[in-house]
Amino acid sequence: MDQFVEQRQRLVISHRVNTIGRPRGHSVVWTYRTDQERLVKRPDDGSLAKPWRVRCGDCRKDLEFRVHSVVATRRRRLRRRGWAWVGWTALVGSAIGYLVVGAGARPFLVAAGLIGAYVGYLAGLLARAEVGVTGHGVSMPIVAAHRVQLIETRSADYPELVCPRCGHREDYRWQSIYRTGYRDAQYQAAAARLQAHRCPEGPPASR
Repeated sequence: MDQFVEQRQRLVISHRVNTIGRPRGHSVVWTYRTDQERLVKRPDDGSLAKPWRVRCGDCRKDLEFRVHSVVATRRRRLRRRGWAWVGWTALVGSAIGYLVVGAGARPFLVAAGLIGAYVGYLAGLLARAEVGVTGHGVSMPIVAAHRVQLIETRSADYPELVCPRCGHREDYRWQSIYRTGYRDAQYQAAAARLQAHRCPEGPPASR
């Protein structure tokens, strides 16, 4: 599921620390250092993207992004997801065609299937990376020097679970990128852990 998009959006900029990826198993790891949280107001729906100028707290570089409205962000995601479906449909159609047509057309179908798989995979990554902020490689499936992450406002359906006496907190996955059933299960499990929690000896935590 997609991250929730709000008009008054809390964002965090992260700066890439390593210039060369560190190998880990069969993949490469890139480390980002997170800057402070910032609050940005998106333009009204139907308005053009507006510039957002900010200085990275890590490298002190001045950056300029373009911030899109809520509706524009959703449309950008929808377009990219549509291209993903086109690519996967081409892959499936090529695979079926390969089995039913003559040998003469098979090289073309293999090429079409490979292109469809690439387009479907890339467009899916683009849809997932879309946060409604563009510039400096943000919202692109690349290892950019800076990235922007959305900080979602917690829904009242998934409140914080904190012990009123000692301040012990039970964290759980409540963000909208997870399915509702999964979030409900996470909340119930965290609530059960909090109920079974025993406060350490000592005075109550100050509120």
